[in-house]
Amino acid sequence: MWGLDFVLSRPDAYPIRTYPQFEHGLTGEFKDPMSSFLEALSRVVPGTQVWIQILLMPADENWKEGVTKEVMKLIGRKVKEKETLLSKIGNVPQGLIENISSAVLYGTVGPTEQVKKKEERQPGMMDLTPGEVEVIKAIQFKVGKVAFETKIRVVFVGKKELLDIGKYYALIKGAFQQFKAANLNGFRMYGKTTPSADYFWERKKIFEYLSLGFQTTWTTRQNHLLHAYKKRSMKLGPPSNILNIEELATIWHFPVMTVKAPLVKKSEVKRAEPPFTLPTSSGALLRPVKKQNDI
Repeated sequence: MWGLDFVLSRPDAYPIRTYPQFEHGLTGEFKDPMSSFLEALSRVVPGTQVWIQILLMPADENWKEGVTKEVMKLIGRKVKEKETLLSKIGNVPQGLIENISSAVLYGTVGPTEQVKKKEERQPGMMDLTPGEVEVIKAIQFKVGKVAFETKIRVVFVGKKELLDIGKYYALIKGAFQQFKAANLNGFRMYGKTTPSADYFWERKKIFEYLSLGFQTTWTTRQNHLLHAYKKRSMKLGPPSNILNIEELATIWHFPVMTVKAPLVKKSEVKRAEPPFTLPTSSGALLRPVKKQNDI
């Protein structure tokens, strides 16, 4: 068994690539992102399995405070930190020094009007590049929709001689890579929970190593990852990310009718008439309606 957790490569404020951006601007053709997942899963050989788990939990409004700070950083404005008693005490000597220095230099207590105007002048939207403006619009658009705390886990299970971890990881990584936008956000592997190679300096505890029969980081992380998957745990593993409903609908949805995956087998169905003995009245015990000739 091998697996990994997918997390956002940048802060939660930055959105991923969503389904409106999968539509071609000229032809209007929609490339469904689900086709990449279906194609990747269709290459799983018999005797192996790929499990994809997406956990959701409603997010509170506190995460929007981080979005505001991120926008202020992009604009170039200073983020006001909450003042504490120690910070207020620490600012008193600094204010006295500024008043003394301004009295010596300008002959007045406090800075001059020109200095005040220079200090009050802060960067605005007019100072941003077109690319930075698009990023801010995308961030504000993400905040305007309902959001969820999200965790994404992927587990590969199979017979040892059949489970090609490198191949399966490349397929799933490629499917998630399509949601990456160069100037916004994307998904990456969270290395702290991924089963890694067996090096002696990676062993968690020497006592655990001796008592559990040479249990290395690989097997320890395997057990932790499988336990988190079975329990559908939001607490275990990496910190959860914030995704809104548009981002979640882009990642997983019913595929559109135009999606074609050559290696995916379809179940054959046919339409048939209902049986003539099907009951036509309600009740706990139903019997077929008798014909007039049987009475």
